[in-house]
Amino acid sequence: MFGEKDYNTYDRINLRDLCAEIIAFSKGHRSSSSLSMYSSRDAILKKILPDTNDWSAEIKQINKLASGNGSIDSLRMIPPNIEQKEFRCIVMKNCAFLERAIRNTYDRGSSNMNGRELLQSFMESSNSMFFKEDEIAELIECFAEEKVSERLNFMGLLFLHALANIAINLPHFTAERFFREALSLTPTTAMHMKLMKCAADCGHGYAALVYANHVYETDPDTALEYFIIASGLRHEDPNGGRPAKSDTESNALWEIAFMFENHKLNENKISYVDNIIGIDKRISDTVNSRLKLDDDEIIGQRFDPNNKLNLRDYILGFSFDDNEVSQVTQYTKDKCVVYALKLYLYIAKKDLSFPKAFNSLGKLILGEYIQGIEQVPKKDIDKVRFGLAKNYLDTAIHFGNINAMVNLAVYYHNRLKLGKKLKESEMKEMRYYLDVAAELDEREAQQHLGEILMSEGNYKQAEEYLKYAADKGIASACHSLGKVYAFNFRDDEAIEYYEKALSLNFHDAAYDLAEMYLLRKSSKEGEPLASTYRQYAIHLLKDRIPLMSQAYREKAEKMLNAFNADT
Repeated sequence: MFGEKDYNTYDRINLRDLCAEIIAFSKGHRSSSSLSMYSSRDAILKKILPDTNDWSAEIKQINKLASGNGSIDSLRMIPPNIEQKEFRCIVMKNCAFLERAIRNTYDRGSSNMNGRELLQSFMESSNSMFFKEDEIAELIECFAEEKVSERLNFMGLLFLHALANIAINLPHFTAERFFREALSLTPTTAMHMKLMKCAADCGHGYAALVYANHVYETDPDTALEYFIIASGLRHEDPNGGRPAKSDTESNALWEIAFMFENHKLNENKISYVDNIIGIDKRISDTVNSRLKLDDDEIIGQRFDPNNKLNLRDYILGFSFDDNEVSQVTQYTKDKCVVYALKLYLYIAKKDLSFPKAFNSLGKLILGEYIQGIEQVPKKDIDKVRFGLAKNYLDTAIHFGNINAMVNLAVYYHNRLKLGKKLKESEMKEMRYYLDVAAELDEREAQQHLGEILMSEGNYKQAEEYLKYAADKGIASACHSLGKVYAFNFRDDEAIEYYEKALSLNFHDAAYDLAEMYLLRKSSKEGEPLASTYRQYAIHLLKDRIPLMSQAYREKAEKMLNAFNADT
């Protein structure tokens, strides 16, 4: 309601919010026949503006402007007209009917706000920052009057103020001013983020994204609220019930999906979020708005190259499928991940300018097959599952998404590490994608490319890529880099990176570290340190064997058995 937010953010007496509060009040008092005529912004404007027929074009432009669209140029004539005595008199006369209807509305025994309370909230929202001193004095005087005058009244003054300032005080104009000013400041300054928050509170999508990411780690619940603002889906336009258009809808929904995917939001939040988004209906509406064509129909007569939806699906090789939701969600039972997949699917199918959603779909469907080698199942992935994931990843790659390149390459590389054979085309894909991503400083690609180069015996170049990834905290890269250093007899550096891998819970490194202490350190230092190193190695193996990958577990158990046999 009015008066509940920080008054200094923007002028609360603007045409959008003023009409929205009246419409909400009217809906809360449906039994009042005198209020029923004020059910939309369009209806309100037609009641209060003079000579309605002559103003029909302007009313359309005002509605567009208040909704965040439309051109200010077409409204430049309004402020001069407001200064005319005739204009002011007609607005005052027409607003008198509205004010009487509000003042006389009171539902006995109802929890609904009564008319006097609505006017009180308007009065509290008339901040002196945006009103001149004489305007505030007039407002206070008219608010206190019990009898409404057709010459001068409270609602008339509010609407004249809102119309006179329509080109500057609507929330989206204020938001844009705050946002631009924030961009002119160094991002590390406190005022930069304060202005971003002000712009976000006024509904600015990009500012809401920036602020949400700013508080993401420390306050995920607040981040969620600002991602919802950025989606534009919280508030509906009373003139038709359509959600506000937002250029940042896809970005915001992706961020919300990512929070669910990574359990920054738990499943208790799903119903709250979906009451705003309604993802099942959105997916259904999007499906119904597109032509569903199978391969034969595309190739046959029904394919129309002039139809952009058909052409898009034809080029990319997919079309909407009624069963697609169940197809993408069947590989997980995690409710949060299922909801994330639905959000990703909706974004992917409605917005090709956001290929990141296609990547997220492919990545989640591949699931454990692109995790660390310890988690990868020995059993091959189901062909249908892989085909579905690859379709999404290929689409993301088609639009230049680097993460999709890495995810597909990691899947191929994991297969190699498990001793599986790849087709020649898959080998070429893997190497090309890793090369491209590594050059763009993608650390996971650098790690896998370094491992491949190491397996090819190219230790010098492998060290370069692995060092990049290891220094950015990739555990498996630390392990591989330790191997490179061990191969080159740089023992201290090898131990350093094995230890770092262990600290990042890469348990296979325990075997290589134990081996370093047994074969290198012991022989160099001699007794009595050899005994200490031996005990340390045994301790490493015993603690980490249960957590190692199968191949390393077998090697570690063999080494540990050899120790026991010696003793």
